[in-house]
Amino acid sequence: MKPAIVLAVGVLFSTAGLAGDLGYGAGIESYWRHDLDTGEDDESEFAIQRVTLDLTGSFDNVGGRLALEATAPAGPVTITYLRYAYASVGDVLPGVEFQVGLIPMSYVTWSDERAWPFRFISMGLAEREVVEFPSDLGVAVEVDLSNVVRGLRGRLTVTNGEGWTTAEDDPYKAYTVAAEYMPGFGPLRGFSGMVYYRRGVDDASDDLQDRFGVGAAYEYGHLLGASLQYMSCKDGPGPTDSNGWSAAGWYSLLPDRKLMLVLRHDEFDPDADTADNEHGLTIAGVGGEVGKFTWSIDYQTVTDELAPANDDESIYFHTSVRF
Repeated sequence: MKPAIVLAVGVLFSTAGLAGDLGYGAGIESYWRHDLDTGEDDESEFAIQRVTLDLTGSFDNVGGRLALEATAPAGPVTITYLRYAYASVGDVLPGVEFQVGLIPMSYVTWSDERAWPFRFISMGLAEREVVEFPSDLGVAVEVDLSNVVRGLRGRLTVTNGEGWTTAEDDPYKAYTVAAEYMPGFGPLRGFSGMVYYRRGVDDASDDLQDRFGVGAAYEYGHLLGASLQYMSCKDGPGPTDSNGWSAAGWYSLLPDRKLMLVLRHDEFDPDADTADNEHGLTIAGVGGEVGKFTWSIDYQTVTDELAPANDDESIYFHTSVRF
């Protein structure tokens, strides 16, 4: 299905380039890491974390997006994925947009854009714990509900349920409903809230797979930002209950985030019925934005109560450049 989607979106971009609007962007995320846990044989490494290419196109009420992401999880071995590849049709009905293809999934998208806009430092809670993914193959209907509540948008999706890196291998589908509230006026200017629920099937065992997420984020101009999010999951027979939360914040020491403090703490329990198996992440650092270049020097500690050997303590120098 993916080659057909890429072809269709490619035709859309060709049309948009001739008679519509065509946008593009690219990014490179890299880091230097110094491991503080290895004693006399301290580990130190440079790495490319992620390379992205993002194309958007529109012609009248028809649009599309094609995004590629390359990662290097095993040193020099690079894996390239399609992150998004979808076509959209807007205003078929007032305030309604349809999408088909490799479409965004609301919770991770909201986390990256609103709750934790520093993905180059670390992925958000849900994606990092591999309990939710940024995109999936399927269809979506997005509805502007501002005529009911100002700043409210709803989104319904039907997808394969395997995520953006795995092909469909069974007849089951996942169903998602999400709502985002961004009032954009008065004292609530800068606030964003998300409620998300996905119901599907675990392909490995054909058992029910549930995801529930809720979060709130607030940004006061370019001065400060804070967020809190929570996710609850049910997987497999029984089922196994897991849950986690993440709190993050940043404060600008200089105008326009040229120098800022960044803090974050995550806790995730992979099995609520098992004692002493939680793992956590803490990030504390200083960073800044200079045009399209963003940097941070951050301290990160990872704890794992079930497997203390996985504990880690490192210093990073992260960079992100956008074109």
